[in-house]
Amino acid sequence: ENRNDWNEAERLLVSIAALCNDSYINEDKQEIGDPTEIALINFANKHGQDYEVLRQKFPREAELPFDSDRKLMSTVHTIDGTRMLLAKGGP
Repeated sequence: ENRNDWNEAERLLVSIAALCNDSYINEDKQEIGDPTEIALINFANKHGQDYEVLRQKFPREAELPFDSDRKLMSTVHTIDGTRMLLAKGGP
């Protein structure tokens, strides 16, 4: 299902899920990484936002890895001319 009818906020949310993420699918179609992160890139792929294309278009400029004290991972990307800090993690 390709979701071309998503609004800008929905597209950005899926992009963040794929960009602030260390998992990947190798050339043998093996899913490598945390199961939750793999689910996020599969969701992006399933809905017409190829995670590899997103990562090429908006490369990671900086990163704060997941930290158990912060319960967050943060990455920096320039999206549509705006430098953004993306974060994902627990409540």
